[in-house]
Amino acid sequence: MPRRNALPFERHDLLVLGAAALSFFLPAQPVRAQGCIVARSSSLTSGPETQGGYLMPGEWDIAIGYRHQFSFRHFVGPVEQTRRIEQGTQVMNKVNLENFNVTYQLTPRFSLSANLPLLLASRRSNNSPYTTATQGIGDTIVTAQGWVFNPTENSRGNVQFGFGVMLPTGKDNVKNTVDSFN
Repeated sequence: MPRRNALPFERHDLLVLGAAALSFFLPAQPVRAQGCIVARSSSLTSGPETQGGYLMPGEWDIAIGYRHQFSFRHFVGPVEQTRRIEQGTQVMNKVNLENFNVTYQLTPRFSLSANLPLLLASRRSNNSPYTTATQGIGDTIVTAQGWVFNPTENSRGNVQFGFGVMLPTGKDNVKNTVDSFN
């Protein structure tokens, strides 16, 4: 009788998992902060398995995520600047961020996804009659992801890895001229 592997995966699966783990040790590139209005995309891009199922090859998943944020409190590091509210000089930020995500399942293990954010934001100082606003499409993210273990053979758990690219579809030179006086 042939000896059966006691593990729920094959040796080549361990190689894929090892390569994915090694990618964590690659040198990172420096990043820059985005300023005082926090507007991060928060939608999941890994697909419908979070709802308890996997897509079948040839199937699509479309998801829309929405985030609203209103802020008026000011901080310098961990210290809140309460005098800004007392003096009436606080700045109010309103951010509405929608994420449109589409996923296409290529095979039982591999899929492609695209994420397009849409931002609508406004900012107003309490002591100013002017409101500055912006809106537009952000940078698009295209990813390819795959399951380390075949999901049809391993129902006890799995690990997903993905690689992607951010395309500069957003505008980085948008200017507001509401408060400019000549």
